[in-house]
Amino acid sequence: TGDLPSILDDMSEYYTSIDQTRKQMKSAMTYPAIVFIIAIAVLVFMLVYLVPQFSSLFESNGAELPLLTKAVMAVSQFIQNNWIILVVGIAAIIFVFYELFNNVKKFRETVQVILMHLPVFKDIIIYNEVANFTKTFASLLNHGVFITDSMEILSKITNNEISLQKVNKEISTLNNANQT
Repeated sequence: TGDLPSILDDMSEYYTSIDQTRKQMKSAMTYPAIVFIIAIAVLVFMLVYLVPQFSSLFESNGAELPLLTKAVMAVSQFIQNNWIILVVGIAAIIFVFYELFNNVKKFRETVQVILMHLPVFKDIIIYNEVANFTKTFASLLNHGVFITDSMEILSKITNNEISLQKVNKEISTLNNANQT
């Protein structure tokens, strides 16, 4: 459009807004992540420290234990005896998951579909995608980029496979409409 100062101002506002949205998303995910980590830590503490104490108490009294109690005691014993294998196994699973998510499109799509059906994650993911899409789309249209070109650009800015499929479907629809 030949109005470089206003375009640069708009781009500055756009990137500030996108960064703020990203920070809000991280902030929204921090609390559930901390609660989950603390819950796992408490569970491990109970299985490693408390259950063995109760186990020795029950054994010294010769009490007949219910099946569920025996199962919890067996899990506790397993964790105590195989903690190194468990830590290495969990690290390996996290590494494989990370590599598959970054390198296998179908795996990434499946994980994103699952996450988009979980109550807490669904709203955050949808909010983030809609916010990024609308801000980028508005910025492109305000600067004279055609809708079809804008849609193609939008298909390159998302890493969410579900959103990408919807944008590509709209691009196909627009291209078919332009051809007729």
